[in-house]
Amino acid sequence: MTSATLAPDSVVAPDRADVSQLRVLDDGLVQIEERKQTPRLVGPNGEEIPIPGAAFHALRQVVDAMSRGLSITLVPHGKDLTTKEAADLLHVSRPFLTRNLLGKDIPFEKVGTHRRVRLEDVLAYRERRAQERRALLDEMTAAAQEVEGGYS
Repeated sequence: MTSATLAPDSVVAPDRADVSQLRVLDDGLVQIEERKQTPRLVGPNGEEIPIPGAAFHALRQVVDAMSRGLSITLVPHGKDLTTKEAADLLHVSRPFLTRNLLGKDIPFEKVGTHRRVRLEDVLAYRERRAQERRALLDEMTAAAQEVEGGYS
């Protein structure tokens, strides 16, 4: 991956030329995981460094997404986000976030004249929203199955 593929705010986009290599890497990581092998990094001098399980899991998710041509965002937990970063994470506009979500569904703090949002609060809101969507879809599916001649 070239440094040109790095975007601001910890967003990493795969270079199109790297996608085939990422697919090979993803397949290799899947095989390591399936065989329950201990993953290791091998340095240029042959030195092996074991990869802890949590780091391997994160690597698998990153490589899987990038092998499908998707960009990823790396954000450490405990970080405060700007309203732009929070909006990007939720796939909404910054004005929508500030008018409709902050202070109602997502708590925030003022730092000078700027609002800051805790990453954990944004992720919790996103999970609540996903659960609500799943529940509504389950209700709609059940209602459609009850209608005579309806969906089955």
